[in-house]
Amino acid sequence: MPLWPDFGAATSAKINDLRRWWEAKRGARTMPDRADVDPIELKALLPYLLISECLQDPFNVRYRLVGTVVANITGFDITGRDLASLLPPDPTEDWMGHYARVYSTRLPVFGYTTVPTIHGDPFTYEFAIFPLSKGGDAADQFIALEDYGRIEPRLSPSMGDLTPWASQHARVAATKKDWNDK
Repeated sequence: MPLWPDFGAATSAKINDLRRWWEAKRGARTMPDRADVDPIELKALLPYLLISECLQDPFNVRYRLVGTVVANITGFDITGRDLASLLPPDPTEDWMGHYARVYSTRLPVFGYTTVPTIHGDPFTYEFAIFPLSKGGDAADQFIALEDYGRIEPRLSPSMGDLTPWASQHARVAATKKDWNDK
């Protein structure tokens, strides 16, 4: 999953809208506070957002709010679930590492990932993860956005043409093994 060194590589209008909101709310601080999140200001982005909190010992992420489009596209609602329980034992994507990077640097990450659809076709989308504080300087929470692009309206009515995370990681790992064995 490639990360971009700065937000300039993001082509998603939704990600750029969230970045502008984050920068405006941050002001002179390192990051905005969770109390700065007003759903009315983010109404157009809510279906694509994931708001989560940082857990410690060991590091983990618990999803507190998952947008309807994210739930529909992935095929399940991960609200209340922690990232470690969603990932397979040998993940092919480093979601935990991206959140840990945002936590330690207190800076957003931007990138894209490719996952298989239920038909096995590759599907690429952009994502961004931004830190939020809870009254201090630590990145206690995160606000993330997944932009599925123009294909999203076609996928949403079907309640998810993408396979659940654990299944997609297993399929990608098996495909990589098959290619390596040739």
